[in-house]
Amino acid sequence: MNNIPKWLDGIDLDFAVKRHLLQPCISSEDYIANKRLAIGKGISNKVRIYLDQNYWIYCTAAKHGRSKDPTHLDIWNILRNAVSSGKVVCPASASVLTETLKNRDPEVRIQIAEVVDELSQQVSLRRSDCLTRYEILAWLNAARAEYPLSLTVWTCPYESLCGDIRSETKAMASEANAKACFDVLSNMRLSDLVRACKENLVPSDKDLAERENRLLPRNNNAAQVFEIEIRRSLYNNWDILYSIAAESTRLHLPRTAYEKQTRLLIRQIYDAFLQGKISDELPGIGILAGFRAAKRVKQFNKPFNKGDVHDWDHARYALPYCDIFLTEKNMGTVLTVPDFKLEYDKLYNCKVLWDKDNVLAELQKMFPG
Repeated sequence: MNNIPKWLDGIDLDFAVKRHLLQPCISSEDYIANKRLAIGKGISNKVRIYLDQNYWIYCTAAKHGRSKDPTHLDIWNILRNAVSSGKVVCPASASVLTETLKNRDPEVRIQIAEVVDELSQQVSLRRSDCLTRYEILAWLNAARAEYPLSLTVWTCPYESLCGDIRSETKAMASEANAKACFDVLSNMRLSDLVRACKENLVPSDKDLAERENRLLPRNNNAAQVFEIEIRRSLYNNWDILYSIAAESTRLHLPRTAYEKQTRLLIRQIYDAFLQGKISDELPGIGILAGFRAAKRVKQFNKPFNKGDVHDWDHARYALPYCDIFLTEKNMGTVLTVPDFKLEYDKLYNCKVLWDKDNVLAELQKMFPG
């Protein structure tokens, strides 16, 4: 019994499975989708404030009395009070989780995770690959969506880090296990995950940055670099596009036929970007391509550093689904300053703030007293 983690205390796994075996009328896919939808509806009237890792670290230092900056303490207190009063949620994401795991100090790692638990209320955005899939499907079938993406992109921290919980077969026992797993794992906090994982679970930031720099386009024409990056983003999501193309045919065809359909889908999306028919509909493709293109053109092909890799992931999560994005100066400048020709804060109607004094002033205006 001593090996059972604390977050499982009081949870009867056998009972959870048996309960679902007695209620087999709803599939695990629909059951879990409804649970995610309930999370989205639960935060739909709250202000969604996304913090990049710097601001999570600032808040953690403020909570534990290590911050020497009174502005960070004020920001932490306002956010904590706004969350506890039900006005705000500060969602987590896979990037927040992985960056937390990379912290080399085990004690600080847990402390950051506990602050994320408190401000996120165990609400997290789904993994980027899941979001990209649903964004593409929503764009292709805009009129058929039962609920807007803004309600269906939310989940628990476990799914953000480890991927979707799903049934391996349609057998009743497998379906019941999947539903029970979601019930149990959705109770798992980020701090529980951090205690269970090791920091080397995720790839090195340096390795990711070096991979990006090997693909650096030697071109300073903004339009051409953006086209290159859009095409690269699409081919980086080949598996997602292949699965969508295969599912859309509803036929058993040779792999080469599905590959042809995938290339046609890539061409359709690529042409739509170039013709200005896509604005904010495919953030998983557009934000990453735009950010990389702007950095490369305006900073004269300056190599990416290891921090840039998570920066654009944070932007990918924050801009389309949150109201405010708290980030650092370089990212904020690239996303908002007209000289970079992105102005994604306006495109996605998400306020992007980085200067601590401006952040505090905005929070005080929103939540006076």
